[in-house]
Amino acid sequence: MVTEPGRRFRIAVGTALRWLSCSSAVLVLMMGLVLPAHADGPALPQATVNQLQQLQQQLSAGNTGQVLREGQARAERLDDSGADGWARALYLQLAASAARREGNPAQAAELLSQARSMEVAPYARRLEWLQQEAALRARADQLDEASRLYHRWAGQASLPTGALWSAAQVDAERGAWQAAGEWIDQARRDSASLSPEQRQLAATVYQHTGNSGAAVAMIEAQLDEQDADPEDWRRAAALYQRSGQPGRAAAIWEAGWQRGILQGRDDLMQRIRLHMAGGTPARAGELLDAALSNEQLKDTVEHRRLLAQAWTRARVRDRALEAWQRLAERTGEAADWRQLGELAYGWGHWQRAIEALEQALQQGAEQPGRLWLLRGVAAHELGEDDQARRAFRQAAQQGDSADQARAWLQALEGAGGASHSGKKRDKPAAAPG
Repeated sequence: MVTEPGRRFRIAVGTALRWLSCSSAVLVLMMGLVLPAHADGPALPQATVNQLQQLQQQLSAGNTGQVLREGQARAERLDDSGADGWARALYLQLAASAARREGNPAQAAELLSQARSMEVAPYARRLEWLQQEAALRARADQLDEASRLYHRWAGQASLPTGALWSAAQVDAERGAWQAAGEWIDQARRDSASLSPEQRQLAATVYQHTGNSGAAVAMIEAQLDEQDADPEDWRRAAALYQRSGQPGRAAAIWEAGWQRGILQGRDDLMQRIRLHMAGGTPARAGELLDAALSNEQLKDTVEHRRLLAQAWTRARVRDRALEAWQRLAERTGEAADWRQLGELAYGWGHWQRAIEALEQALQQGAEQPGRLWLLRGVAAHELGEDDQARRAFRQAAQQGDSADQARAWLQALEGAGGASHSGKKRDKPAAAPG
């Protein structure tokens, strides 16, 4: 069976998908000039504006350590209200930008949390900081807090499409699949097209929420791409199997094989098994027969049994009987001889049925009474009524077939023991084949 689908698509927090959707916006906001922003709040003293400008210039020059230290120090000396509170929030924003540049998203997120706690700061600015903090919490692997912030943000304003995808990624990483699915549904309504990473995330989430149809649709959208990954094809086939569409699973696998994306022994065996499950056993038989002949697959008992089963399901009678004959001769197992005997009986190959049933009986097959009964009927059909009587007498000694066997014996005795003449005669119902 295909390996657990979806595992490779659980993209790690902080990698391409999240930052594809939110990094540009986050960085622009965090790197945005503080000076134009200060005009949104209470008026600041010119000395404070000059200090903010100096820190902004130092940040642009790459002096992140100094900006981080001085920004925090100046913020600590200010009150939470009025112009002081607004200046404090701006110092904390600069310090957060410096912390982010130094590769410390957790510290940056905490500084932004302090900044947005300043109620004197304009609502729009605090909402921007909330967005930035959510992305930084996610980058710092603080997933529960990131999720809480995204949900809080959604309760206050409409999230842009990129943020919706980021929120979905966070909740998917947390295993909150239902919530992730709701984010994705919103994001898809706002997205003209999806990137490969977004489709992968959507497929994983839909799979875990039980929406196999939507998951397959996401995966199939990628299958026609030049660089389609073999795992995409395997995953699509697995999802079709789970959704009760084995024929479609086989078709997807076959297409991947024909394009050279799926290859090798393991993929060949899965191709054969999917054809078996998908209602095309004759194709499975052809593939397996060819693979055994050209040594693509090892000539094992398991493979020979699968070949016999394929021809049997396809009702290719001669090939099925030959395959079971070869398998039974190789294994010597009573069950294999029995299978050959019952198939031959059911298809009217009387002599082969007799020989196979005898072998099964010699090997101690279960329900011997039934096998003796079948052997007797096969002998009778060949006109060998003496052999038939002997077989029926054996069957009459077994509890599972005694009544039918005695009925056959009475019918043969009533016919005067005459050999089979081809004339229509009243006979007991034949044992089921």
